[in-house]
Amino acid sequence: MSLPIPYHLRETAEIIKSTKDTLTLLLRCKCGCEKFTLWENTCTAEERAELAAYNEALRPLGSGQISIYTDAEGRVHWAQKRHQGAVDIVLPPEPAFASLKRFCVRCAECGTETVLFDSRFHGYDGAVCGTDVPADYEPLMKQKYAKREPARRIRVELECTVPPEEFAEIMGYGAATDNLYSECFTHIQIAAGTADGKFRTVLAMETA
Repeated sequence: MSLPIPYHLRETAEIIKSTKDTLTLLLRCKCGCEKFTLWENTCTAEERAELAAYNEALRPLGSGQISIYTDAEGRVHWAQKRHQGAVDIVLPPEPAFASLKRFCVRCAECGTETVLFDSRFHGYDGAVCGTDVPADYEPLMKQKYAKREPARRIRVELECTVPPEEFAEIMGYGAATDNLYSECFTHIQIAAGTADGKFRTVLAMETA
């Protein structure tokens, strides 16, 4: 059995290579176009300020070995011993949006947008475990390669290390639908075409 095309890509992706646990896809719009502009999520000015405050809260620790513990109230502490005395801070909650990865493409001919990957919904953690990022959160998107050759061919490589039988056992046979399993890949790599006909990786990450 070959790894299935993710449900959300079935109208846009063409199989180039397929095995039982890997899948290589080339994007082709329903209009026939094979070139797309590529977009990824970024932070607004307000979100950058929130992230800066979060990172600033961690600065007192500096380098060196850090011990982590949870107090009786459920707060996470980072502690570090120094010659000048111990440093102990309560770890502030990381902003939920900081963990979001979202990539989409827009057809160079008809403008149709397709989401390639959204860590809230795609990949093992997104499809099975869920994330802390609200489903209705709409991130700011920025275009990659906006100033040079913005429209490119897009290749997507997927890997799933969880066999369908094991997945069905984990989820319960009634819940383990083919569509859900198709979204539970454990690694994704997105690559954009270059002028010399090669592909350059723009995203490579584990999703479980």
